Amino acid sequence: MLNSLHAILPWRLSAAVLHSRSFVANSADTLENLQAAFDGESNANARYLAFAQKAGKEGYGEVASLFRAVAKAEEFHARNHAAVIRQLGADLVAHIEHSKVRSTRENLQTVIEGEKVRARRDVSRIHRGRQATKGLGSDSPSL
Repeated sequence: MLNSLHAILPWRLSAAVLHSRSFVANSADTLENLQAAFDGESNANARYLAFAQKAGKEGYGEVASLFRAVAKAEEFHARNHAAVIRQLGADLVAHIEHSKVRSTRENLQTVIEGEKVRARRDVSRIHRGRQATKGLGSDSPSL
């Protein structure tokens, strides 16, 4: 189980970096994207903390520690989004959803499947971005 979580950590970190690059838009779109990102990161933090608690109860202390570490990373991302939202003069909005907590094995599988979906989505965004900037010259952003 520990190997499964180690396998998804690089995906999660890459997805966060790629997601942050998608905020190049007008300020209304940017604020909407930031609010959605803040909401998502806040929910991810709560979900990973719940998964950590379950793993601990099932005797998987190392897995629980890794879930807590990922939760802390999500908290850090949420705080960064929150700082920018506040700088834009807007109120923070996060709708924390109840996370369905199953066995640690099932929780790991849920995380892995979710990261696969996000990775495919992010790769698609990168491809669309590259297609949109083709032929714009050397000043075009590289993704």
